[in-house]
Amino acid sequence: MVLRHKDRLGRPVIYIPAKYHSASERNIDEVTKFIVFTLEKACKLCFEEVIDSLCIIFDLKDFGLSCMDYQLVKNLIWLLSRHYPERLGVCIIMNAPVYFSGCWTIIKQWLDDNTANKVIFVNNDEELMTYLH
Repeated sequence: MVLRHKDRLGRPVIYIPAKYHSASERNIDEVTKFIVFTLEKACKLCFEEVIDSLCIIFDLKDFGLSCMDYQLVKNLIWLLSRHYPERLGVCIIMNAPVYFSGCWTIIKQWLDDNTANKVIFVNNDEELMTYLH
């Protein structure tokens, strides 16, 4: 969902509560269409504000391994790199459970260094607020 909030640099914020996603129950085409819709909505805000990048927050509170969807992550990476190049300003991963470090090790291999360096991990709302208005 695109929030009305902005990050500290004025970028639109896309907030994704990952606990609601089930890899086994999703339709990859429908989810991908929703991702494109959400990215387009956020990009429209960029044009209105003369901002060229986005802030994406993945909230992993109550995230279980059944939520982990590597194919969807690959789709998101492909969409961002092919159709929204350099549109990602920062990706904030919050409330990551300990076992997510294994997932991140796999995901990071799919990213170029520039994109991987845009990923920030925060542990609580106080840390998150240092990046938001």
